[in-house]
Amino acid sequence: MSQMPQATTGQHWPTPTRLSPFTGPRSANVKWTLDLGDRVEASPAIGADGTVYVGNAHKLFAITPEGTVKWEFETKGNVSGNATIAPDGTVYIGSCDNSLYALTADGQRKWSFATGDFILSRPVLGGDGTVYVGSRDKKLYALAPDGQLKWAHETGRWVDAGPCLGPCGTIYIGSKDGQLYAVSPSGELKWTYETGSKIWAAAIVGPDGTVYVGSTKQKLHAVRPDGRAAWAFQLGGEVKSAPALAPDGRIYIGCSDKRLYGVSPEGTLKLICDTTGPINSKPAVDAEGVIYVGSDDGKLYAFKPNGDLVFSLETDGKVESSPALGPDGTLYVGSYDKKLYAIGG
Repeated sequence: MSQMPQATTGQHWPTPTRLSPFTGPRSANVKWTLDLGDRVEASPAIGADGTVYVGNAHKLFAITPEGTVKWEFETKGNVSGNATIAPDGTVYIGSCDNSLYALTADGQRKWSFATGDFILSRPVLGGDGTVYVGSRDKKLYALAPDGQLKWAHETGRWVDAGPCLGPCGTIYIGSKDGQLYAVSPSGELKWTYETGSKIWAAAIVGPDGTVYVGSTKQKLHAVRPDGRAAWAFQLGGEVKSAPALAPDGRIYIGCSDKRLYGVSPEGTLKLICDTTGPINSKPAVDAEGVIYVGSDDGKLYAFKPNGDLVFSLETDGKVESSPALGPDGTLYVGSYDKKLYAIGG
């Protein structure tokens, strides 16, 4: 199954659907750990050169594949979202100091844009280089590559979820008002879809244009490109993480009931994998369909597509960070024990 068309980026991870073209580790071999001084709840991003970008406390770190810090950039607020890397090497990151930052490849500030509240949302790049990002000031912003505001679309409540892009450039974003918004590249509202409860995390778009998003009303929603409901699958707990797509089209999503669910594109249950803690980590899926996900029980899990456990790795804190898969098969994940882990080899 191919990935959805999207803007060219300067990164290997995350992909638009959290499905990787690479094969991940099959054992819990820790290559290295790096203590970042505070809990790591942010999810790593991986640049085209293999550099790993991850935030914690007030900083964004750039780390070599060998585990050495290349540089760090300090903001005035917590950095808990993903970075995004542009084709020219520009690194975009949001902060709880209310600003979106654009950094050079060596960690120098190019510009910043101030919103009215925290930014927990991951920035996403359009095909023309437009930067889309949500803020707790209730707005989705579109910024030119030089940081100038193009437009802002207001929702009914906080926007903690990151945006995602459809094949024609439509921007999909969820809000804590329970609505999934479809916005055109020019900033015009196309439609809204009511989930009935808060949307905490980003949606993904399937190969046929179907949009998948979870909500705290214990459901995974499938929404057609025109905004009509395709189906809604009842889960066993609240959803605070984003779904991921498997090579066979399944949608994986974690829940507060400590389970990872696999649902078919038609909305039928295909898989349940149990952990011993709520799952707030977004799953990652490798080229062979192995699913990697963190749990609040302090473990990173790897499951086969049939639900069998491949391995689990225990850390000393909750794993709300979402795994990131590099081109050499190394898996990176953060923990509340203040460490970034590199697994593989």
